[in-house]
Amino acid sequence: MNRNNKYYQTHKEQCLKQMKIYRETHKEEMKEYKRKWTQEHKEQHNRSGKKYYYNHLEQEHKKRKQYRELPKTIEYLKQWRKLHWKEQLAKRKNRYHNDKEFHNRVINTACKVKKKILESRKAEIFTLLGGQCANPFGQHKEPYTDIRALQIDHVNGNGKKDIGSKCRTTYYRKVLEQIKNGSKDYQLLCANCNWIKRITNNEK
Repeated sequence: MNRNNKYYQTHKEQCLKQMKIYRETHKEEMKEYKRKWTQEHKEQHNRSGKKYYYNHLEQEHKKRKQYRELPKTIEYLKQWRKLHWKEQLAKRKNRYHNDKEFHNRVINTACKVKKKILESRKAEIFTLLGGQCANPFGQHKEPYTDIRALQIDHVNGNGKKDIGSKCRTTYYRKVLEQIKNGSKDYQLLCANCNWIKRITNNEK
């Protein structure tokens, strides 16, 4: 143990106190020193940073989330995206087409998100429409509530025309908006009642 280390060990509390005072009174110098040191020891800095990050994963995630939620951070990111959106979009497209692993990850994430939105909207529609078959032909003695066979039906027909080329998420969003605005154009029918209605009313 050299002389400096020996002194530090025997006067640790005093040294830490003096270092703290120095950092507070020389903020700009410390900032510049850290910047230069990081540039000169980039690999070492990245290596130690990664090691610390993975050893304190939960703590770091919490800290980063809190930082992202700060008003100044939100405003900064908003302005930054406005200035660099084209550049970032080009980078993302390039990575999407050239990085197979990233491509698959994006597709899987998009599918999961879409499925979640779809299920959420469908469940809300079913709840608003009563959650059971309207039973217009008296097929059920008890309320039919099995969601596996319940379908959204257009009371006045023309369902195919209304759906058109829309994907299911867009279609459910439109139906949900109309129901919330007081529309009575939709009802829930079980698969049997829906087919009976189609044949009876000659719906296409």
